Amino acid sequence: MRDRGRRPGVEIAYHRKGAGEPLLLLHGIGHHRQAFDPVLDRLAEHRDVIALDLPGSGESPDVPDGIPNELDTFAYAIDAFCTALDVDRPHVAGNSMGGLVALRMGQLGLARSVTARPRDPAARLRHVPMNDAPALVADTILETPEG
Repeated sequence: MRDRGRRPGVEIAYHRKGAGEPLLLLHGIGHHRQAFDPVLDRLAEHRDVIALDLPGSGESPDVPDGIPNELDTFAYAIDAFCTALDVDRPHVAGNSMGGLVALRMGQLGLARSVTARPRDPAARLRHVPMNDAPALVADTILETPEG
């Protein structure tokens, strides 16, 4: 069970389209949810797609004063956001900073599956179902072609 008391009060701007299993799209640092516009329609044919602006990016304000601006804050803020939308443990895909947040959500058990693309273009894109083994995420997803 998730610790709902750890949710920070952070506003998140988003665009939602489609139907099916929920899929969150998390952009990289210094970017915004519109980065996913080229693929949004195609994904929405199969999923309930939610592209959001991470706190402090795009139309989402920074985290409030007194709340640490760190990975766990983003993960729990997105979990609170999902709860407000009545979305439980979505699939999460992200790149760069969004990939790190996605991985952390997987480690915390807040995602059904995680697909992460690190900033390094030589790294492989990997998808791992979370099931009951979120601790496998970091070791499994962030592999480079060299091993």
